[in-house]
Amino acid sequence: MDEDPDLAQARVFLELLANRATALDRELGFAHRLSPASRAESVAERRTLQRYIDRIRRRFPETNRRA
Repeated sequence: MDEDPDLAQARVFLELLANRATALDRELGFAHRLSPASRAESVAERRTLQRYIDRIRRRFPETNRRA
């Protein structure tokens, strides 16, 4: 069965977003090493990433299942 190209692209993008979110989570785990401005920027980026992830999952519920 051929996968819908939009769904395939959503899966790839979701993986990229999740990888970046994981990297930010790790970075924020060492927040004491960041300047307050850098920390605020990282927190804002993490929130934005989560919004994008949530939107993709709502638009493509199939992405909630693991392959």
